[in-house]
Amino acid sequence: MKKTPLTTRFFARLLHGRLLTTLEVWTRPPRMQLASYREATIHQGGEVHLECQADGVPAPLLSWVLPDRSVMTSAGPSTSRISVDTNGTLHISVTLPSDRGVYRCVASNSAGAASTSVRVHVSSLPPVIQQPREEHLLLSPGRPVYAHCSARGAPPPTLRWRIPDGTLVRPSQFLHGNLFAVTEKDAGDYLCIARNKVADDYRLLHVTVAVKVKVMMTSVPTFTDDRSYHVMKVRQGATARIPCRATGNPTPTVTWFNPANRVIPRSLGSGYYFERVVVVSNGTLEVRVAQKIDTGNYTCQASNSAGERSRVVRLEVETPTYGLRGRVEGGRWSNNSGTDTRSGDNINNGGIIQTSLLCTGV
Repeated sequence: MKKTPLTTRFFARLLHGRLLTTLEVWTRPPRMQLASYREATIHQGGEVHLECQADGVPAPLLSWVLPDRSVMTSAGPSTSRISVDTNGTLHISVTLPSDRGVYRCVASNSAGAASTSVRVHVSSLPPVIQQPREEHLLLSPGRPVYAHCSARGAPPPTLRWRIPDGTLVRPSQFLHGNLFAVTEKDAGDYLCIARNKVADDYRLLHVTVAVKVKVMMTSVPTFTDDRSYHVMKVRQGATARIPCRATGNPTPTVTWFNPANRVIPRSLGSGYYFERVVVVSNGTLEVRVAQKIDTGNYTCQASNSAGERSRVVRLEVETPTYGLRGRVEGGRWSNNSGTDTRSGDNINNGGIIQTSLLCTGV
């Protein structure tokens, strides 16, 4: 041990004069209490704490020499990321790749100096999401979605959710992972993206919203007249009314097709000539002032969600065999001779047969 005597004088008042006293002070150079060299590996974005312990007489002053040759002490200035405690520990927060290198701690006093070195390695790790990579959720409308997504990595990854419409949102926009109260339109795929400078990781959440389905018993339409084909005859100029009634669940829709297989329109109630062949409100087909060209097969189709049925009615328009030269006069057919009359179906001024016709002539 090196001894460095230090002499000082002080005076004490005594009865017989002055007393001179000599003091000797012993010193000891610093001695590091940690290994002279060690290594530390830190994940990027993490924190590092490098200890430095030394003893000596007098107590040594501790300082750190950084990889860029700058010197830091507890009494000196610090940066936003790097600082030195009073006990000599060096702190680095949010470690960066540029922080890798050799850090040297120096302990010094009046008797000498000692040092120890730490080589810091900064590593990077790809993000790893802690929850299952894929998950299916079946939810009722109005219920909240709790979608958790957390990840580890170096540097620490950022998290984003991509919702079904493609929008990216931050987890901080939701409270405790509660995304939203779902409705039917919220069903779809939700993608959690964990990203850092090394790589990306993903978690896929399939959200299905249960829809209440009303169960309804259905039945195929059935015609009240079960004949699939029959013939109806009508005199020329009269009105043919062909009913078509069907039952089923849901209630069937009745559609009529003419001989050319074209849909016959429904009556607007105008009474104009262009409404001569129409379907009235109860599904009955009316052929007004029937003509020979109206002869043919007419198809009634009854349909609903359970299926459809069809029936064919052949309409035959017959030319009257009497009153060939007659004319309508106040609802009566007559010829020029006027010598004979025959009871028949009455005809109104519109030429539509109602119940009977009264004809005159041979």
